[in-house]
Amino acid sequence: MHVGINAPTDCYCNTLSFSYQVQPIRHVSFAGIDNSSSGTFPLEDFTATTPGEVVTGFSYPLSVKGYSDITTSQVVAFFDWNQDGVFDTSVPLGSITSNSCTTELTALVAVPMFALAGNSRMRVLIGDFNIPSDPCDTYVSGQGEDYLIHVATAPVCNALPQPGNTTGPDSICPNTPFTLGMGTVTLETGISYQWQRSTDGAIWTDAPGNSDEATFTTSLSAPTWYRAEVTCCRRCDVQYAPASGPRTTCGLLLYRGGFQQHGAAHL
Repeated sequence: MHVGINAPTDCYCNTLSFSYQVQPIRHVSFAGIDNSSSGTFPLEDFTATTPGEVVTGFSYPLSVKGYSDITTSQVVAFFDWNQDGVFDTSVPLGSITSNSCTTELTALVAVPMFALAGNSRMRVLIGDFNIPSDPCDTYVSGQGEDYLIHVATAPVCNALPQPGNTTGPDSICPNTPFTLGMGTVTLETGISYQWQRSTDGAIWTDAPGNSDEATFTTSLSAPTWYRAEVTCCRRCDVQYAPASGPRTTCGLLLYRGGFQQHGAAHL
């Protein structure tokens, strides 16, 4: 007789087990997945439900609710972005120390550029004590849940970005963290971001910290203008501005100057 070989995506490990008890995951939210559960199996299979939808090169929030019947339970999500049947990327979400089912943990999941288009698998795991490193191992208590994540490859930008208006609070208490965003985030590669700030709305400087994403979390001690410089860059050259370090100018093909669109908000 002839015996064939299953595809790697049909061969994920199902040996996850718990020596003391199953401690159910209560809710998972990610990229369109919004699933509440109360199952009693060590590994629940939700791959028949609608997959989450992601695009390479972008990040998406993952939220998990659960509880802990022991001192501390650790939550980790595992991903198989190259669809070889092995969970080779892990994203820790943190620890749960409460026996309340409403405890929620959130982490940002970056979809790598090398992720293959099509359906990849995500395994969410509540383990115990130490952060779980093996999605197929035996732990004291916890549970695992499997989901499909549909990956789309982002096209390369070739036109002026249209970020819309800058979004954020109209006012905020001094030294209180807040997050700025933009009305429209373009799901294309070659898009770069630089948040800027100004005290008078005329003279702008690059904002400090992690200000090169579509959102920017900061705080202030005086009223401040903010704007995002959004650039479509298919070809980048590095120039050196005197006494200010390297700056990058981006453009299409051989054109220098690039495409830029600004949106501003005053806080």
